[in-house]
Amino acid sequence: MDAVKNAIAALRADKDFADLVGANLYHQRAPKVCKYPAVIYSLVSSNPSLSGDNEKLYDRIRIRFHILTKAGSASYNPVSAAITNVMVSAGWVEGETVEMMEDDDIFVRVIDFIKQE
Repeated sequence: MDAVKNAIAALRADKDFADLVGANLYHQRAPKVCKYPAVIYSLVSSNPSLSGDNEKLYDRIRIRFHILTKAGSASYNPVSAAITNVMVSAGWVEGETVEMMEDDDIFVRVIDFIKQE
C-alpha cells in the first residue's frame, strides 16, 4: 500500500507532528510501556471502488489513527489537528472521529481517513 506508506512517511517528516508526538508513532499496537501522547495507525480497508471490464480501476483505502494520551482532549486535540493537516494535504478525506477512554485512564481519539487511488 503505497498510499499508506506515503502518508506515514509524511507524518514522520512533519515538524508539528514530530514536536507533539516524537517517535511515538506505531503500527497496529503500541508497546506496553510508551510515552504519551502516542499514535497508533492501521489499514482498515482497501476495497475496489470502481471497476470495469472485469478490471479494478480504483481502490478506496481507509487508514485509522488512535491518539492515546493521559491528559485528555487538551493533549490529543493538537495531535489530531497535526494529523489532519498532513493527511488532507496528501489528498485524504477525514472520515469518522470517535472519542473514548480506556481502563488505565488513557484518553483515546480515533480518526479515520479515506483516499481513492
